[in-house]
Amino acid sequence: MTSTIESTNESLAAARIDSLLAEEHQRVRARTDRLFAGLMTIQWLAGVFASLLIAPGGWGGAANGVDRSVWVAFLGGALIAAAPITLALTRPGRRSTGHVIAFGQMLTSIFLIHMSGGRMETHFHVFCSLALLAFYRDTRVLLTASLVVVLDHIVRGSLATLGARRAAAAAEHVETLAEQGDLAAAAAAIEALEREIARARPGIERLGDGELRAAA
Repeated sequence: MTSTIESTNESLAAARIDSLLAEEHQRVRARTDRLFAGLMTIQWLAGVFASLLIAPGGWGGAANGVDRSVWVAFLGGALIAAAPITLALTRPGRRSTGHVIAFGQMLTSIFLIHMSGGRMETHFHVFCSLALLAFYRDTRVLLTASLVVVLDHIVRGSLATLGARRAAAAAEHVETLAEQGDLAAAAAAIEALEREIARARPGIERLGDGELRAAA
């Protein structure tokens, strides 16, 4: 009889501990959701402000209106931040909200890298984002964020490789035309080659930097 009572008490205590842990985790998630709601709003506004300063014409705008990069920062940043901010305010503490915020935060990092032309300094935004996402105390949220970064590297690496192949094919075409004596067509092909090289250069340079860091 005594052993049965002790077993029941232990079960009740374990259930109570599990309940308290679940409540604490829910409070942590809700608090972190609200943190990211404010952070993503600040990031969006800061991106628009930075594009205003960097864009040709500054606060006065471009000659024919607001520079295109300002609109890209405004609309792109709003599109990325809309769902995470909405869920953080309307459904704080839910697991799905944390994953959407992780996805949106890493998209913000990728967007910043793209808008800066791939500057090395902007890559630190990825590391800072992962550190802040650790506030969730949930490895699954970090896994979601990491998968977004990995997919971005795979896609951008594939595009850079494709650009390099197109540039090589264009160079071969120029050589063929030159051998055939078609100078006008060769000149047009050279212009196309220069455009392909210009498009492929940023991606190739990023891949080269990555290989150098891996070798070091």
